[in-house]
Amino acid sequence: MLSTKLAGKTEPADVELVRYVIALVHLEGSLRRHPTMLDDIRQGIDTARAQMKFFEADAPAEGVHPLLVEKLAQVYSQTISTLTPRIMVNGEHGHLSNPVIAAKVRAALLAGIRSAVLWRQLGGRRWQLLFQRGKIAHTAAALLSG
Repeated sequence: MLSTKLAGKTEPADVELVRYVIALVHLEGSLRRHPTMLDDIRQGIDTARAQMKFFEADAPAEGVHPLLVEKLAQVYSQTISTLTPRIMVNGEHGHLSNPVIAAKVRAALLAGIRSAVLWRQLGGRRWQLLFQRGKIAHTAAALLSG
């Protein structure tokens, strides 16, 4: 998956995925300039984690508890969605207007921002995504093969 995308084996639909990745990395740069917002996100995630301990017995066999998704979506809405540029998610309006699906999208965007923050903390830079895609793809393939 990741290794094939980075290796250049992409499909036309992957262009939109690349657009989201670029937007998330750009938003991470904006977020880095707001340390209080980073603290708010950290506290929101910690609060959601603590609250979910009460629902561990009710956790679905697969996936994530819907309440956790809602809490993480709320963290995204209260913090990152206030930054510019805003990420515009493309999709069928009927699906995106469904509150459950909208919460899942926001929680996924929060996870994407978290990935961009970790990428930066480990020394990753925007230009590396462009110029070192092959090296990253090779490392991903090596990790997947065990």
